[in-house]
Amino acid sequence: MDWTDRFRTTFVALAAVGVLGAGAGLVLGLGPGFVVFCGVVGLGALVVLRRGEPAVAPVLLAVGVVAVLLAITYGVRDPLLGLLLTAMAAVAFVRGYQYHQVYST
Repeated sequence: MDWTDRFRTTFVALAAVGVLGAGAGLVLGLGPGFVVFCGVVGLGALVVLRRGEPAVAPVLLAVGVVAVLLAITYGVRDPLLGLLLTAMAAVAFVRGYQYHQVYST
């Protein structure tokens, strides 16, 4: 499997998990934070599939911002969850910056 196939397969899986997760969250009443996060991941993956690798940086920025908001919201009640969401946001920001550096030149 070459890089293009692996890239496409990864984002198809992310889109499916994100959209299905948002739908399941709505049906099961898992809370707006879960639904919004899954929706951002799923829709972001669809945008990347449509526009290609240059769209990864803005999608990662959106995922990072949502993760920070969720870390603030849920970190008050559960510090471990807040720490995990903060770490995920940091990774999203760093990887987004790396993609931005590559595709902004």
